[in-house]
Amino acid sequence: MDPLFETTAHNSDFRRLLIEYMNANNISANISLEMLKNITDGELEASDEYLSSMKSLKVFFYCVYILIFVLGIAGNALVCYVVIRNSTMHTVTNMFITNLALSDVLLCLFAVPFTPLYLLTYKEWVFGTALCHLVPFVQGSNI
Repeated sequence: MDPLFETTAHNSDFRRLLIEYMNANNISANISLEMLKNITDGELEASDEYLSSMKSLKVFFYCVYILIFVLGIAGNALVCYVVIRNSTMHTVTNMFITNLALSDVLLCLFAVPFTPLYLLTYKEWVFGTALCHLVPFVQGSNI
């Protein structure tokens, strides 16, 4: 058996997953097997605490993105509705503002829901090929 995996099961699982992740993502690191062998259970417990604090941070960011999504859609839709319904507001400036509001609605629909999910789920795209191409296009064309 590899000496790297000769300690507790928790340590060996952590090391195995770390090595598999590094190999799968072609990550090379300046880390020796001795360094991995010397990871203690206390350090792993500290990393578990770090991961649980990361979970609460993820929940916070999800809530912020949901708020941005809801307010972005509602506010920009309201701008479009008001300008379109009132004929006195059909000026060049207001049409430009309506165009910007429609652009923001598209951004809220195609970028805001997918960006945090992609960034906070270890950068794995799970939404299919069509959205993989559409989301960056909408983000880039909106700016």
